[in-house]
Amino acid sequence: MNFKKFLLPLFVAVLTLSLSLFAFAAEATDVTGDVKLTVENIRKTRLTDGKIDTASSGKNVKIEIESEEPLGGIWLRYSAAPVGGYLDGETKIAENGFWSEFIPLEKNSATLTFEEVTICEINVFSKGELPSEVQCWKVAQNETDLMLFSAHSDDDQLFFAGLIPYYIARGDVDVKVCFLTTSYQDISRVQELLAGLWHCGLKNYPTILPMPDEYSESYNRANTLLKRNGYAEEDAMALVRDVLNTYAPSVVVLHDFDGEYGHGMHRYAAKVVVDTVENASETDFTPKKIYVHLLAQNEITLPIDTPIEARDGKSAFNISQEAFGFHKSQHWTWFYDWIYGDNREITAASQIRTYNPAKYGLYMSVVGADSGNDMLENIETHAARRAREEAEAAAAAEAEAKAAQVAAEAAAEETTYINHDEYYEHSEEPVESKKELNIRVFILPAIIILIIIATIFIIWVVEEDPFVRVEFPDDEM
Repeated sequence: MNFKKFLLPLFVAVLTLSLSLFAFAAEATDVTGDVKLTVENIRKTRLTDGKIDTASSGKNVKIEIESEEPLGGIWLRYSAAPVGGYLDGETKIAENGFWSEFIPLEKNSATLTFEEVTICEINVFSKGELPSEVQCWKVAQNETDLMLFSAHSDDDQLFFAGLIPYYIARGDVDVKVCFLTTSYQDISRVQELLAGLWHCGLKNYPTILPMPDEYSESYNRANTLLKRNGYAEEDAMALVRDVLNTYAPSVVVLHDFDGEYGHGMHRYAAKVVVDTVENASETDFTPKKIYVHLLAQNEITLPIDTPIEARDGKSAFNISQEAFGFHKSQHWTWFYDWIYGDNREITAASQIRTYNPAKYGLYMSVVGADSGNDMLENIETHAARRAREEAEAAAAAEAEAKAAQVAAEAAAEETTYINHDEYYEHSEEPVESKKELNIRVFILPAIIILIIIATIFIIWVVEEDPFVRVEFPDDEM
């Protein structure tokens, strides 16, 4: 056989396969500048200027994207909740109200339409594995292990630094975050919030309550300011109650009751959640545990300075430091030096002397006191529960299968015995009679044969005249 004619096609096939695998594994690139972008009823320049603090708005907006190469997807970042979005007039987009959305594509063109929209950035990507900073948010489900209630859109990376990346790094903990106030007046702060949370590893889109934020130095002052804006305490409690009932967190984490450095909204955020839980009705959900930052009661210290192998050896605190880096609009504040140090010398939470983000106290528990430094102590996570239930179901199925097998074998054996008995029940003679019959079949012919042999022997002996006859003379008679 001539193998040479097969070598070239084989080489081409291997090369094609290798290139296709390489292309599949390759990282997607930002090709926004290489595609044709056509817009209607919205300013194009602000959509691709690389700035999240600039945006463009419009109604009945149409955005067309064309490329010579197949596209992998479009990353849209909004500066207000979009309304009535569609992809190619058929597929709904922007229906969850997310301020950051990735739309997967596998074609060379796409048309986006919105009834009303405000967009700060559009990024178009080629096919391949997306860069880590591209946010693909999930709709949060109602199974929650740990929920953080944060007053503002940077507190999650400051006074709660390390909390989110630490528990996400465990891999079996469902973490969610609820912000009690909005920062919608500053269009960049929501995008900073989302970028920071995504960097921490969070995939569940956060809850952002609509209450406005104003600086105050007491709970009463914060309460007064919120009332002026249409949110009485009972309104705030209703919002919190809806969050608790929707997501059912096993563990809740709150601000310091003294507001860390005294911020009234921090105090308000902690108190309104506690009041909501303590005044819950029988049908309302209540968490199993509540932790309060800096509470001097049942204290724990989270190990947020421990290196995380999956994050290149960085600690959870280091990851939050990096996440605060996305909050550029707040870098002018004293928080910057607080978390980084005057000369960026702070690299561990243990170096922070005031408002240490690793320190918490157990305010309430229905599952007992802690013996260690884990907020989920005595809590079965939903992932662990599902694994246990799956294992129990598998064990039950296996036991049921074994029982069925044993029953089937027993039934088969019983059938064999029944057939055996039926055989003898339907015979004309009992078993003993059949045994006697078998004996007769062999013994009687043997006896008959013996009799025949004896008879022949006797006849033969008689014919030979074995008796001696003595004849006497006549005169002796």
